[in-house]
Amino acid sequence: AEPAAKPFPALVVPVCEDRPLHRIAAARTLADEALRRPEFRGKKGQEIVLYPPRGGRTERAILLGMGKAAALDPEALRQAVGRGVKRCIQLGVPRAGVAVPDPAACGLSAPELVAAVAEACVLANHLFDRFKGEKDKQPLTRIELLAPASVSRRVRGLPGRVETVCRAACTARDWV
Repeated sequence: AEPAAKPFPALVVPVCEDRPLHRIAAARTLADEALRRPEFRGKKGQEIVLYPPRGGRTERAILLGMGKAAALDPEALRQAVGRGVKRCIQLGVPRAGVAVPDPAACGLSAPELVAAVAEACVLANHLFDRFKGEKDKQPLTRIELLAPASVSRRVRGLPGRVETVCRAACTARDWV
């Protein structure tokens, strides 16, 4: 689904400093808007939150710098999207959308790109607070990955594998 078609309390958008990453028009528009701001260049580790952003039905857009396109890999994407999900938790939003970059623009296959984004969402949303008396943060109740239909078709069997990997990782985190 296109980000503008569904209202979200937050939309997470990875942004590269030297190349557009998104085919979805609303994500491209948000990335362009963020890159026009002097405080955000898309450098690795940078973050900007736009309230309310133009071009979409979302309360806020969280744009995350990925650095140079040549340095993109699944782990860099996983880390950036994970930061975005953690930011959503800090902001107290109940649910979020994540704009999935175009695999060709990232130089990654659709399955490895979507797996990295999905794993980041699940693992960053896991809060180990079983033994805390007062739970000050709540995980997101829903995270939707927003990708063009052509990408979605190429990763149909992926959610089950990602769920298995993430469930194992979260269980190990709880044991330690």
